[in-house]
Amino acid sequence: SFVFACPRTSSTIMTKKATKKFVVKQLSGAIARRKAKQNMQKMQQKKRRPGKYEDSSEEEADEDFMNEPDSKKAKKSKGQEEEEGSEEDEEDFEAAFMKELEEGDSDDSEGGGAEDREDDEDDEEEEESDEEDHKRQLKQLKKTQPDFYKFLETEDKSLLDFEDGEDGGSDDDDDDLEAKEEAEAFRDEQAVQQYQVKITMDQVMMWKKQAANPAPNISLMKQLVMAFSVATHMDKSGQAALQLLQPAVYTELISLCVIQIPVLFKRVLEAGKAKKKVQETSSSGLPQLPHTFSEWGKIANSVRSYLRQLIKFMETLSEAGTLTWVVRELEATIPFVATSPIHAKRFLKIYLNLWATADHAVRVLAFLNIRQMAIVCPYPFIDLCLQGVYLTYVRNSKFVNKSSMPILAFMGHCVVEMFGLDFASSYQRAFVYIRQLAIHLRQAITAKTKDAHRTIQNWQFFSSLKVWGDVVSAYPHQENMHLLLYPVVQLFTTTIGLIPSARLLPLRFMCVRALNRIARAVDGIFINPINFALEALEFAEFNRQRPKTENISKARISWGTTLKLDMKALTVGAFQDAVMEHVIELVTETLAIYSHSIAFPELTLPTVVQLKKYAKSHPHLVHLVKPFLHLVEQNVEYVDRRRETVDFAPKDVSKSLRFMLEEKGARQSPLANQWDAIVARKRADLEAEIKEQEHSKPSKKDGMSDLTKKINEEEEDEDEEDDDEEEEDDDDDGDDDDEEEDDEEEEEVRP
Repeated sequence: SFVFACPRTSSTIMTKKATKKFVVKQLSGAIARRKAKQNMQKMQQKKRRPGKYEDSSEEEADEDFMNEPDSKKAKKSKGQEEEEGSEEDEEDFEAAFMKELEEGDSDDSEGGGAEDREDDEDDEEEEESDEEDHKRQLKQLKKTQPDFYKFLETEDKSLLDFEDGEDGGSDDDDDDLEAKEEAEAFRDEQAVQQYQVKITMDQVMMWKKQAANPAPNISLMKQLVMAFSVATHMDKSGQAALQLLQPAVYTELISLCVIQIPVLFKRVLEAGKAKKKVQETSSSGLPQLPHTFSEWGKIANSVRSYLRQLIKFMETLSEAGTLTWVVRELEATIPFVATSPIHAKRFLKIYLNLWATADHAVRVLAFLNIRQMAIVCPYPFIDLCLQGVYLTYVRNSKFVNKSSMPILAFMGHCVVEMFGLDFASSYQRAFVYIRQLAIHLRQAITAKTKDAHRTIQNWQFFSSLKVWGDVVSAYPHQENMHLLLYPVVQLFTTTIGLIPSARLLPLRFMCVRALNRIARAVDGIFINPINFALEALEFAEFNRQRPKTENISKARISWGTTLKLDMKALTVGAFQDAVMEHVIELVTETLAIYSHSIAFPELTLPTVVQLKKYAKSHPHLVHLVKPFLHLVEQNVEYVDRRRETVDFAPKDVSKSLRFMLEEKGARQSPLANQWDAIVARKRADLEAEIKEQEHSKPSKKDGMSDLTKKINEEEEDEDEEDDDEEEEDDDDDGDDDDEEEDDEEEEEVRP
């Protein structure tokens, strides 16, 4: 407990004598200069600190408001304030939400502040004397006891490599890697400028023929890496270095390098034996990383050079067909990318950008490469992948419309897939982001202002909350993910009850649907959002007298692409029909989840009573309520018949749960069958709509680049060769097939 309370005391006692020797011999006034420098830095920080939290935009807004005439300061009506504020300030609040989300993530990941860093610097300086003493003792040991020193070299070399083993993951090493990378990039640029070989089609064909040889060829590998560097080199004006190169030669060269260079790397590695045995689990089937092979030193520089040029080449691509082909071929380079953390981060940034902005085919391939990098690269890299995928998804969910909804749905499924790779890392990352959402929601509750509420009533917040609901429902039986179930459900319910307004009915219905999705995935936990759905029928806008004339059609109310309804939509008679349809659908979905429960009759009693009451006061809605009540009565009768056959009491929870699981597997309840029919009908309508959109899209063959046309021609040639080989095999087996057909005709007399 004493060491925990005073963490620096023990280290100070251990190094007291060595520190005194070091001060007497070498420092002699350096400590005073260091303290003076630290005091100067603290004074500078204090001078900058008052302006750190100031918001210049708020000050400018206050000045503009004070300079406005009094006529503009007049108080607006309540309806105008809501309409203008919700539309004009929506982008500002969503941007603030993203900024705070990223800042919260960085704060949680970095940990300590400036004071902790100063303490770490002091500790490192105090430990330098111990390192020097240790080196001096090792040198003396080598002279006095050479036999024992040789024994340490053979048995435990880590004791001798004291300096290299201490700070393997420090920031200084990262700086050294970046400096080394910049030096190698400079050497590559000089080598490209001095490259004198004239690349022709004959030269490319000769390289292609040599690459077909399965034997390892280091010379060919280096030539192709250099040729690829020259082909992708850009001068200061952004023009390609090979402007005089023919397009056909350039296309053939790029195709050869992207396909064959990783193959040549692999051949050289497999030619030698592994430097150390790597344990490969049968469940994961991960490939052995290249730097574990004994031949890695021969190709290390070429690999880094190729990755650098490949990153530059990827940043210049924009055509969809070329991107699709290149990203597909880059899957072979992922094991080599895993050997360089700097290049891995750059490739991750490129893949995230493609995953968020490119065409659908490129999005899918980019995500597959991100997933493979998260699996293959060493452990800390998966945290970067999880963070990048989630934040990219949240940034792209700022605006939601009919065309962007399928893209966001795909990206949400990708986020769920990524958080299922490593549940320990996923739990830590998910806990940080869910906690950040809870902080935003708590601030909105305590502030009770429109500005605070708008930080919750936007697409980015709801999309973030929805994706965590999908993650929890996708892995309900994982212990780490199961711990996040309660906070996620609480966030949904608190978001629904933040502002009970009829204008926020779309947000309410989306949250209820997300809760139903979680309840369907989790067995043994009761989540009942029926009350939140039925509360929509208690708003004043729903109970007002139905207008005789319609101003807006029912189709103008877009429930799936808006979080807040327009004031005009609340005055339309079709609004009541639309609200009742949504309420009936959500209640049907919830009751279908528990339609196999032995307590279903008691569960539905309050709902049935409340809906009958609404049907009496709203006769024009009877045609919507009556079929639902009839379906519920049928399901109650079904459960009553099943309850008569059981021999246990309601207190036997385990037997009741077993009863529900058995009935759920049988899937014979009327309510569950009706809900399955509704889902099938919706899926059919969605597929028909997607087909219509695909037929209406223009052809993308026009405007293809030469590289894309070359790729398509090669794929067509390969298909034709495969067809020819199949035809030859069919001709060779023709006689045997005729004999087999005669035998089959004799056997097919009996059906």
